Amino acid sequence: QNQADSTTAFQVQNAGGEQLVNLDTSTTDNLITNWNFESGYTGWEVLASATRSQTTSQHYIGNGSLRADLTTGTTDGVKYNYALASQTTYSLTFYVKASIQTASTTLSIGHTEDNGTTQQDCATGQTVTGGGWTKVFCTFTTGNVTGTNYIYLIKTDATSKSLYIDSVHLQTSTNMVPNPDVEVDTTGWLTFGGISPT
Repeated sequence: QNQADSTTAFQVQNAGGEQLVNLDTSTTDNLITNWNFESGYTGWEVLASATRSQTTSQHYIGNGSLRADLTTGTTDGVKYNYALASQTTYSLTFYVKASIQTASTTLSIGHTEDNGTTQQDCATGQTVTGGGWTKVFCTFTTGNVTGTNYIYLIKTDATSKSLYIDSVHLQTSTNMVPNPDVEVDTTGWLTFGGISPT
């Protein structure tokens, strides 16, 4: 791990010194500043009766995650204020894990664009468990955005749960491939020649 971001954080060169690969860590396409909760939960607020804390006991990437303790209410969750632009397509990703191995819960994620008044889900009925990290992903296109708005994750079932949240991404550039990293399953990937994707 480099101690500072750099335009040449990692390079691969051939024998002639020509650059073949370069990783630039000085910029990012993630619009969320505190996306990995390494040093707290700055920028993240609660919805309804939820409470939040930063923890190092669970993490998808790095050393920390956001713990959200949720009541039996079906609107408990967390949100992050961001100045969404009008008529813009975004992709939104959360990695989520329940705190108990055998527990499962259902979630929705989405955004507001009318000064925080109306929540617009872009992924609903998403099931997460304590057995591992689940990627919850969606894309949405804004209309005419007004006021202060946010992206959110809410629990939609009527049971109290604690969730770990990590590696949250909001991006304006959407990959043309809907399931590029094959983290959860092989949805969208087809085969030829009798070979099955696994």
